Amino acid sequence: MPNTPPLIDPHDNRSAKSRVLRAASKLFAANGFRGTSVRQIASRARVNEVTVFRLFSSKRALYKEVLESKLNWAPPNWKPSEAPLEDEQIFSGLADQLQKAFDPEFMRLLFFAALETPAAVRKSVSPKMDLFYGVVGDYLQKRMDSGAMRTADPLLLVKALVALIVYDRISIDLLAGRPIPNDQIRNHTSSLLEIWLHGVAR
Repeated sequence: MPNTPPLIDPHDNRSAKSRVLRAASKLFAANGFRGTSVRQIASRARVNEVTVFRLFSSKRALYKEVLESKLNWAPPNWKPSEAPLEDEQIFSGLADQLQKAFDPEFMRLLFFAALETPAAVRKSVSPKMDLFYGVVGDYLQKRMDSGAMRTADPLLLVKALVALIVYDRISIDLLAGRPIPNDQIRNHTSSLLEIWLHGVAR
């Protein structure tokens, strides 16, 4: 049975387009593109179906705009500090950005989109992630060249860090469904970063 997000607050005075995007985002995240109808979106947004099609030429066009509106999360705009900081400080800041920017609704949308419209995901998400991996990977390569880090594939290292932190949030927010306090999330991040930077060998 489809999931049913709550109705838009009747006191929400935002524009019809804003309400439609918000309602569509919640429904697409709950039920995917195929499991969501324009009628459901219109009902949640407190507009009629004609208004939805007036604002967006098709359901797919609305879906595309919802995804693009969420892509501000992926990934954070990161660059290494100009100040002479330790690696722990540099990557602690990056890990915090990843945690703070995590959006469970976006992750659900991304999972559905990867199954239903993989070509669209590759076109919209992959270039942004590749840019992010490249910036962080270049910094790691410089640290390796200076002898501060052992030699490894820098892109693989970046992906490992993102995987550790993002999967931790997926397991909390999407799989377990039990939100935990922010200080506990910070402890998770600190431990995962320590493992990533130094490994688990004594």
